[in-house]
Amino acid sequence: SGTKGGHPEDKFITENFIMKEKNKKTRHWTVECKYCSVLLIHRDGHCPKHFASPNECHNVPKDVQTDANNILMERGGGVNIAVSDSEDDAEVTAHPKKKQKVAAGKAIITTGMGSFVDRALTKGEQDSANTQLLRWFIHGNIPFNQADSHFFRKWVGNICPSYSPAS
Repeated sequence: SGTKGGHPEDKFITENFIMKEKNKKTRHWTVECKYCSVLLIHRDGHCPKHFASPNECHNVPKDVQTDANNILMERGGGVNIAVSDSEDDAEVTAHPKKKQKVAAGKAIITTGMGSFVDRALTKGEQDSANTQLLRWFIHGNIPFNQADSHFFRKWVGNICPSYSPAS
């Protein structure tokens, strides 16, 4: 599983996949996922995409899934537009290395695969989501026991599988 010439080995691939065989015609490796034994062709981001989707590999550790999402986001992707609903100015991370100040009600535009791929929420994102959910319950006069409703939890799981609302 070494390379002679060509691109250097990718640490993410070698840590999470078993190199099986190289196709002599296409020169692409067939790799096996270490977590679910699925065979993939190592090309065009197939390997990180396998981990980034929560429906592809059910056994992938959350840190590996986060790494896969970061790899895909660094390669670029679509545009995500959101609106700041904060009472005060909010500091928003639109790019992992850049921060920008945004006034309440202004559009926040971010790019990357994070717009399309579910990923594990950070502690801050989880807290913010719980706060927004609490505001929705209070301002809508919705009984708190509805947070434990099977249908509500199923709906939340469809929107963002990695989010688990506080109960």
